[in-house]
Amino acid sequence: MNSQNILNSSNYFELFELTEGFEIDINELNARFRFLQKAVHPDQHAMGTSKEQLLAQQLSAKTNDGYQTLKTPLLRYRYLLSLKGLEFKEHTHKDAGFLMLQMQLREDLSEIDIHANDVDAKIDAFNEQLQNMITNQTGAFKNAYLAQDYNGAYNEVVKLTFFEKLKQDVERLEDQL
Repeated sequence: MNSQNILNSSNYFELFELTEGFEIDINELNARFRFLQKAVHPDQHAMGTSKEQLLAQQLSAKTNDGYQTLKTPLLRYRYLLSLKGLEFKEHTHKDAGFLMLQMQLREDLSEIDIHANDVDAKIDAFNEQLQNMITNQTGAFKNAYLAQDYNGAYNEVVKLTFFEKLKQDVERLEDQL
């Protein structure tokens, strides 16, 4: 793919020559990223004109952004929905049941005593529960997306975003051990 094709690619899937979808071949993505980065990396154009150097920086940035977006499932799901015209904003979910679940999970996490003898077992159990929720939520997203219920898929991604943030909170708690 040449510089002009990279600039003209309408989306990241096209840029990396991947089929648009929520499942991608990560090895293929990695290989295409390395190939593109080699071609557009600013160091390859250090002796070029200032216009060529600027273009190389832009192409490299677009390639990096696309790679980060496609390699991370949650970002990829958000991106897929953005291609359908849905833009994400930080907001509170309106599903009362999910709000209660959020509060319960936060409370359960806050009750884990990092000084207790069984802290590892409690964190492992919480992580297992959280991973099951992420798996179920991912399935709900995929079902809604395949049914072309993009608003429903959006709501599932909002929930997944909460679970991913909670997962980061668990990792921070583990770092304190």
